[in-house]
Amino acid sequence: MMNCWSSLCDFDLLGFQTENDRLAFLDSLSSQTRVTTRSGKQHIAWGKDFQTEVYPIGIEPDEIALQAAGPLPPKLAQLKAELKNVKNIFSVERLDYSKGLPERFLAYEALLENYPQHRGKIRYTQIAPTSRGEVQAYQDIRHQLETEAGRINGKYGQLGWTPALLSESAFRP
Repeated sequence: MMNCWSSLCDFDLLGFQTENDRLAFLDSLSSQTRVTTRSGKQHIAWGKDFQTEVYPIGIEPDEIALQAAGPLPPKLAQLKAELKNVKNIFSVERLDYSKGLPERFLAYEALLENYPQHRGKIRYTQIAPTSRGEVQAYQDIRHQLETEAGRINGKYGQLGWTPALLSESAFRP
């Protein structure tokens, strides 16, 4: 176990999700060896210098609230005008087989099948930028998503209403 702790200290910088996680790491490390802290987040253990920092992963709620309260950027205003009579479900994440993207299309299809009163009134848009387009597994999932969207559109689409949209472009308002 000591080898694992020592190996972690080989890195110049160790990042943690929360301040509590950072402090818990240092506390646990201190149970394995002497840890000297120089100037806040600079440390020495086993003669190795390293720094610890906190890098939270997630959205910034205050920034989201600020943007939501302000006027729409021109691209979003145009999109809103185009879609004003249709409710929209937007899903945005990178294209990855671990995200359950095909299952989202299947769930949307089940909604249209089981609640036909929503047909023509609700649209599902999946924005999934490709991060590893050269990897076959990612090409396969892209093809699967295109197939699902096309199948749903063919089965339920109407003149003036496309039920499922798929975009691999990152959306920037």
